[in-house]
Amino acid sequence: MKTRFIIIVMVIAAAFVSTMYLAAGSLSWFIDLPSFALAVVLPVIVAAVIFSPGRQRRYFLAVFGRSGAGAEADSEDKIIGEALLFFKTLSSLAAVCTAITILIGLISILGNVRNNDMIGSGLAVMLLAPLYCLLLFLIVIIPCRTLLLRRKEMRTK
Repeated sequence: MKTRFIIIVMVIAAAFVSTMYLAAGSLSWFIDLPSFALAVVLPVIVAAVIFSPGRQRRYFLAVFGRSGAGAEADSEDKIIGEALLFFKTLSSLAAVCTAITILIGLISILGNVRNNDMIGSGLAVMLLAPLYCLLLFLIVIIPCRTLLLRRKEMRTK
């Protein structure tokens, strides 16, 4: 299951990279480190403050059915519940950080409204934060939550 998941993630990433390259002729248009840091890295850092890195590791292992909880069903169910809470929290953090990034970009565009050359590039950079956030959702959050919900459903049957 882990290998299949990784292959699917790589195929999705390759599809997006090739689409971006074909659409713009250059991947540099889609790279903005400050937007990436605010929309993706910051939510992960805040999640690391709320959920310890060791717990996060257990949550990602729980996605693939190896939570390290032992043979106890209650413990396994507890880990799955905590993992679902972690991914729900991460998705909320990513959405909030992306909204903040968009607002920062909008404020910088409006601050330079007299400079027409800055408006187009500012809008393009501003839209990269939602792109990064959506890719985080598509590649990490949604698949992990879906796999956890499936495992939880199978355990209750």
